[in-house]
Amino acid sequence: MVAVQTNHSVQDDPGLPGLGALRRHLWTLIVGFVVGVAGAWYYCQHATVQYQSAAQVLVMQRDANPPDEQSTAATGTVDERVAKDLLGTHIQIIRSRKVLERALERGQLASLPSFQPALEEDQTPIEYLLENLRVAWGGEGQAQTAQVLNVAFLHTSAPDAAVILQAIIDSYQDFVREKFQDAGSQAAELIAKARDELAVDVAKKEGAYRTFRENTPRLLGDEESVNIHQARLKELETLLADQQVHQAQLEARAAIVAGATEGEESAALTDLEKLASIGDDDIGRLSFLVSIERGDPVSEASRDLERARYDQLLALHLEAAKQLLALRLEARKLETQFGPDNPGYLATREAIRELEGFVDAQDRATLQGPDSAGEVRPAELMNAYRGLLRNDLTETERHREELQRQSQDELEHIKELVAAQMTGDSMRRDMERAQVLYDGVVQRLQELNLIKDYRSLLTEVISPVEAGEQVWPKLLILLAAGGFVGLLLGSAVAVLLDVRVPRFHDSEDIQRIMRLNVLTHIPDLARRRLFGKADDPFLMMLREPRSPAAESFRRLRTALCFGGRPPSKIVQVTSPTRGDGTTALVTNLAVSMAQTGMRVLILDANLRDAKIHEVFGVDPEVGLASYLSGAAELSELVKPTTCDNLSVIPRGPATENPSELLAGRRFDELIRRVREDFDLVLIDSPALLESSDAQVVAARVDGVLLQVRATRSGRSAALGARSRLDEQGVQVLGIASRRPGRNGARITGR
Repeated sequence: MVAVQTNHSVQDDPGLPGLGALRRHLWTLIVGFVVGVAGAWYYCQHATVQYQSAAQVLVMQRDANPPDEQSTAATGTVDERVAKDLLGTHIQIIRSRKVLERALERGQLASLPSFQPALEEDQTPIEYLLENLRVAWGGEGQAQTAQVLNVAFLHTSAPDAAVILQAIIDSYQDFVREKFQDAGSQAAELIAKARDELAVDVAKKEGAYRTFRENTPRLLGDEESVNIHQARLKELETLLADQQVHQAQLEARAAIVAGATEGEESAALTDLEKLASIGDDDIGRLSFLVSIERGDPVSEASRDLERARYDQLLALHLEAAKQLLALRLEARKLETQFGPDNPGYLATREAIRELEGFVDAQDRATLQGPDSAGEVRPAELMNAYRGLLRNDLTETERHREELQRQSQDELEHIKELVAAQMTGDSMRRDMERAQVLYDGVVQRLQELNLIKDYRSLLTEVISPVEAGEQVWPKLLILLAAGGFVGLLLGSAVAVLLDVRVPRFHDSEDIQRIMRLNVLTHIPDLARRRLFGKADDPFLMMLREPRSPAAESFRRLRTALCFGGRPPSKIVQVTSPTRGDGTTALVTNLAVSMAQTGMRVLILDANLRDAKIHEVFGVDPEVGLASYLSGAAELSELVKPTTCDNLSVIPRGPATENPSELLAGRRFDELIRRVREDFDLVLIDSPALLESSDAQVVAARVDGVLLQVRATRSGRSAALGARSRLDEQGVQVLGIASRRPGRNGARITGR
């Protein structure tokens, strides 16, 4: 049984394919490096020399306020955004065509000996200046935010580069001096004129607002006056609502009294029923009128006493009249529902008669006092009550009209005051805005007057123009760049050469591309016949047991026997194409395994081109094909060899349908039986890409050992073989790679 030691780190990380290519084609790197360095040196010798002249200009804005009035002076901070905007503006000024044209004209730059030759074809002097002028801002290190412009110019002549840069800086300073100084004076004049105009406007607005306030005495200020009239209007609306309610009550009472004294229904009512329509609130006033009519004492005390007595009696009779009215209504209802013989109706009629007798007995005493001088009849009393209600309605209507008039007046006052207040607010806001604008103009004018003789913008050259220094070409930089580019080109050529050759270069290449462990590296074995017919030269383990080739088979045996995967008893040995040496691998590996004491069987499943019987010198007439076709039994197939513990099953007679025989049931039975009888079964099968025989066998084994020949043009073939095994889900134990050599003298690998 064999097991495979897996190397997950190798399979998971196949490595960079370019490193092996670089090692194999190292000469391309050397040639690329030399060519790159030579090209850089040649460029340095023939390139146009460029000189750079540089200077620094300080650009900052002075503040008109004294230092003790600035908040920035106390904190030591600078508005970085404003500084960036200022420096950006001045960079654009330096690179402007107007400044450059002035520099060309005043400095007579076109007449310099090196200027015209430096111009390219169809290039104007301004375009040349713009192309070679460099302007940046800021310092170095901790002074990166310094308000400094770094100005430089590239030219083919060192002295002329300094002359050109100086002319550009002089033109820039003249432009700034002219524009900013003139602009400051003009701004001061315009602001002074605006101040005078605003002063007149503010005075006019103040006078108009003062006149408005004098003509509007009721406007107290803010919303106070409006609030007074609003409160008064609310009070009048409340009174008006109360009057409307009172008027509605009087009209309802008058309608009730009219119904009781007028119309057809009033004829059926008694005097007491008519008196019942008098409201409770009006009884006192009627009593007073009756007293006056009867001539009762009019003194305050007697009148009050008589009024109280009469009110009490009148209230008693009114209550009796209301009860009598209710009983009559109930009697009518009972008569309508149950008829005149109903007990309830009869009882109600009896109660009505008794109550009418009581009312008649007390009627005169109620309407007449004991000392009255005359008699007041109910009809007269009702007439008096109707007159009283008419007077109340008239008074209420007049009171309501007066309240409506007063409400309308208050509403008009409120509208007038609101309009006046809005007008006053508008005038006050106009006056305040004019005053604020005037104050701002005055303050700005004071600042301009303060800096009238003190320029607000400072542009000063703090690092004068120096003679140009050579900045191009730089030999060391170009040599380093040329060497680097040469190495890149050499690497690209190495990878291209490696990709264009469709073969494996070494075992590492096999392992990386196939993503399988290479278990051993076997040299090519020359076919030489020694020791007669019974011994085959492929049996290196027997012929030269101490040779490097024999040692390579022992390494393969160790890798298969002491691995981490489950042991495999049935192992197929195959290759992508014919001629890769699978027979030599099978025979030597079987001998190596048998030398450890394992019972090993070699099964020759290459029914198309068998070699096993030749290697071991056994009779090929009865073999695997005989058993699969049913012409022989297993006991007739197994042939012993000269090597202890090693047996073989030869191919048997030739057949025309090997794939069908291998796919049959008897082959499965054979595999089962040899699994029980032997410790290890090695199956020699045809190439995977030559026929389907190898795939049929692979489906019935525990694992496949793949033989790959590194020096053959078989990379695509090996990948195709691996793909077919993966499609079947076959476990590939590893790869045995072969490299050329003589008796194992040249072996490359780990």
